Amino acid sequence: MTLRRLGTVLLGFVAWTTAAIGGCASDEVNKPSDNLCGGETQRALRQVATESGTAVGIVSGATDAFLGVPFAAAPIGERRWAAPEPFGCFGAPFDANTLGPRCTQLDTDETTVIGEEDCLQLNVWTPTTRGDDARLPVLFFIHGGGNAVGSAVDPLYDGADLAAEGVVVVTANYRLGALGFLLQDGVPTNLAVRDQLAALSWVSRNITAFGGDESNVTVFGESAGAVNTCTLLGVPSAQGLMHRAIVQSGACIQRNATTYREQMGGFVDSVGCTSSADIVSCLRALDPASIVSAEPTGFPDVAGLSVAWGPHVDGDLIPASTLDQMERGESLRVPWIIGSNTDETAASVMRGMTRMQFENLVRISFLGRGMQILAQYPASDFPDGTEAWIRLTTEAKFQCNARRAAQLGAAGGLDTRLYMFAYDDYTARVRQARAIHGIELPFLFGTFSAIELAAGFVYTPNENDLAMRDEMRSRWLSFARGDDLATQGTPNWGNYPAAFLVLDAPSVAGTNEYPDARCDFWDGLTASL
Repeated sequence: MTLRRLGTVLLGFVAWTTAAIGGCASDEVNKPSDNLCGGETQRALRQVATESGTAVGIVSGATDAFLGVPFAAAPIGERRWAAPEPFGCFGAPFDANTLGPRCTQLDTDETTVIGEEDCLQLNVWTPTTRGDDARLPVLFFIHGGGNAVGSAVDPLYDGADLAAEGVVVVTANYRLGALGFLLQDGVPTNLAVRDQLAALSWVSRNITAFGGDESNVTVFGESAGAVNTCTLLGVPSAQGLMHRAIVQSGACIQRNATTYREQMGGFVDSVGCTSSADIVSCLRALDPASIVSAEPTGFPDVAGLSVAWGPHVDGDLIPASTLDQMERGESLRVPWIIGSNTDETAASVMRGMTRMQFENLVRISFLGRGMQILAQYPASDFPDGTEAWIRLTTEAKFQCNARRAAQLGAAGGLDTRLYMFAYDDYTARVRQARAIHGIELPFLFGTFSAIELAAGFVYTPNENDLAMRDEMRSRWLSFARGDDLATQGTPNWGNYPAAFLVLDAPSVAGTNEYPDARCDFWDGLTASL
């Protein structure tokens, strides 16, 4: 099992506001059902009244699971490339014990199209032993995958083990690729972000029935999910729907509309709709597979530097970039955590690259700025070209963006925490275990079986794995509960820039571990583009 394969499959996992609805008939409300259908008692079932009617979930260990619950109408037909609309009523008790489909996307072979357009569903896990009047913190997760692949149904994001700690966990799908991020006249902008807002709005209206506190929702995401989480901090209509945020390995960057149109504008031409008298009707008539296959970015590459689908500043839903809003004190005024991993891109970089190959790759990738960048990353400073490219791409794409966002958030008066996930003592049979992109997720969710699925062998967590799981969970759950992180746990974790946390076994608090000089360089280079 190679580290590259493990990282690719983890990316497969990682990659794997509407009006209130009223008037739907409902059965018994907010309590377990001992006799759902009037026949044999079925104590493994639970029912909860939602705005759309009764959702029937199942007991899963120490939690109740409600899976595949629609939060918006199917975005098909005339609803393709339209803002999410209310779902309506179930009509009968909804069977919420099976995960729904992933949204339409390319499979890991980058050729096969999988998933369905009718995918706007979410999953809820809540402690079985919660009281009838429970008001538990809600953790709302946005999955990663380059905004082109991935799904809330992936095994990595099973919320049962995390919810057993006394919180309500929600994961939600959103439209991907061109279906979620197309910029085209006659199409609402940033549809995927609108999907996320619709899911958060559903949580606000319904989560009390599951024992959650609608006034205490922590939105957290990884990779593209982190990009989207930080985007929501700059969306005025998210006010009141999210009360804390955690941004894991994702940049707080949204392109302006002009740049985004230049970079992603070839899609309509690639599917043959440019000359149509009604471009939107032409797009809606396309086969879903042809839409996904025509997308310019393919399957996301963690170490790649190509442009990708994602949020953009539209002057409407997103009035300005989140970073600009933070700097001016105009973003959502909520506490937040941001950070990255030590070796984000190590699983995605070609092994055995020579120093000369690294230098050529830099010159090709950065054109006229190659010499400037090589001055910051002299090939002679690294054992080989592979390690040099890992360091460059990890810092340029993840670490320096995290540091910049933390700086601006703190300068704008936000309660800001910065971390680096450095744990690399897991016992996977790989060439060298490293803190790669997404590796923190099995520890947070407790889904070590995801490593097992990725690696192809039975995975037994070691003592340090369990310590890392407990440490990370303690930090994230304390934050979600509103505890003062500066006084919770050992070591203490204060506000940035006064404090910084390295998540490891054991963790270490202290001064910033990010490469300040090179990050200053990347900040300056970005500002000059």
